[in-house]
Amino acid sequence: MNRLYAEYVVSVEPIAGPDGEPREAYGLAALRAKTATWFAAVDMHSCRCEGPFLHGDDRFGLIFQTNSSMKATGARNDSREIAIYTVNGEGKIVREEFYEDV
Repeated sequence: MNRLYAEYVVSVEPIAGPDGEPREAYGLAALRAKTATWFAAVDMHSCRCEGPFLHGDDRFGLIFQTNSSMKATGARNDSREIAIYTVNGEGKIVREEFYEDV
C-alpha cells in the first residue's frame, strides 16, 4: 500500500458495511484498517483479476471475480466487481471506487 497509494487516498464502497462501516474511508490509515477488518471477516478461496482497462492519463479499471466465505457463518459467496482507480501525477492511487455486480 505504501508504494501504490497516496497518503490522502479515498476509498469508496457501493454500500455501507454489514456492521455499519461507512461507505467512504479517508486516508491510508483508514484504508489499512478497512482492509484488515475485511480480511479478519472473510476467507478468500480464489480471486481473478482482469485489466487494467485504461481511461485517459489518470484512471484505470479492474474487474475482480472472487470466491470467499464469511468466517462467522461459513456462507460462501461468488462475487464480481469493478474497481475504478484515479492516480495522481506521481503515479499514486488517490481514489478507488468499487461497483458491485448485483
